[in-house]
Formats: sequence, C-alpha cells, structure tokens
Amino acid sequence: MNATEIEKALKKAVLYSGSSHKLAIERNIPYSVINRYMNGKSNISNITFATLQKLFPEMNITFFNSDSGSDPITYKTDDDVSGAIIKLVTLLSPEDRIKVLTWIASNFSKEVNSKL
Repeated sequence: MNATEIEKALKKAVLYSGSSHKLAIERNIPYSVINRYMNGKSNISNITFATLQKLFPEMNITFFNSDSGSDPITYKTDDDVSGAIIKLVTLLSPEDRIKVLTWIASNFSKEVNSKL
C-alpha cells in the first residue's frame, strides 16, 4: 500500500458515500480531516493508522511478502463480512435490494435457499 493507492481509495470512498461530508459522518471522522487530505493540504503519507481503520474498516494488512518463502500473515480490521454486506444492501434502493436477493437466491445451492 502506498500514498497513491490511499489517495485513490479515499476518492472512491467519497464517491461511494456521495460527498466528503457524508463519508465523515458514516466513518465518524471529522470532516476537516477528510477535506484536508482531499485538498492536498495534508500529506496522505502522514495519515494515521487509526484514520485508515475508520476510513477502510475492510482493509487487509499483509506483513510478509508471499514471495519471500514465508506465509503471509494477514489481519482484517473488520471480520464481520455479514455486517459489511448488510451495510452495503441498506445503501441500495428497494428495487436494487430485490435484485440482490434474487441474485443470491439464484446463485446458491438449494440447501442455502431453503434457509432463506
């Protein structure tokens, strides 16, 4: 992960949220912090780990390169995949929620469907 990747991810997060202000509210980060990074007034290379965690709770960090011969150790900052799915679905319109449910139902086994 480098500064350019973080900048791109921040811009995408703002786009997905609709605005820097909405992202600040969703992630419980002061708007001024996001605004300074977006405007280049603060260097993204100096972003704190705590701010990264709030901005990107689904972020993975790998401490070892798998090419080194050792197994990579990856830590998830948010293991609650179900919670992430629910959060995404709540952002959808009612029509899109039906599309998602239809897609899930049509792409998984009868055993899963029987539990829906």
